[in-house]
Amino acid sequence: MATGMNITNSERIYHDQMTAFAHCKRRFISSGCEVTEKSAGANMSVDVSSGTVFFGSVAVDVTGTNEVIDTADATDDRIDLVVVDNSGTVSVLDGSARQDPSDARPPSFNIDTYVLLGRVFVGKTVTSIPDSVITDLRVIDNGVQYTENLYLIDKSNGDVYNLEINDGVFQIEKV
Repeated sequence: MATGMNITNSERIYHDQMTAFAHCKRRFISSGCEVTEKSAGANMSVDVSSGTVFFGSVAVDVTGTNEVIDTADATDDRIDLVVVDNSGTVSVLDGSARQDPSDARPPSFNIDTYVLLGRVFVGKTVTSIPDSVITDLRVIDNGVQYTENLYLIDKSNGDVYNLEINDGVFQIEKV
């Protein structure tokens, strides 16, 4: 799994990614907190490495942990979010199983309470969570100004937009 967020042209951009971008200077990770498959062999849990997150100017230490992912649905896929709260407690927010796998959505969450660490795609009937289904959502602040450019296509008319995110400020313009 790559370090930090990486969005490819064919990947759907979920609200959780946009929220992480928007809050990158208010809530961010300064080190660690990577979500990976269980080190002793993949099962229905994920490991989260120790690290430090910031809620505003308050640094919060996160102790490395293993978090259980709820049993997969028998017929539908879902997306869960791995988060840490302002006390340093890591938890998993369960998504809702959806009949159409391409329509699986992460759960809603309170951005004032959590920092996003990762997204876990829980396929129907799976019995383990390998790295290949974990998406890194950490916004890591290394003291450098954070800038990201994304190109968005309006499927209704084909218009292309450039979305620039600069230190948590969004700017969008038609290309």
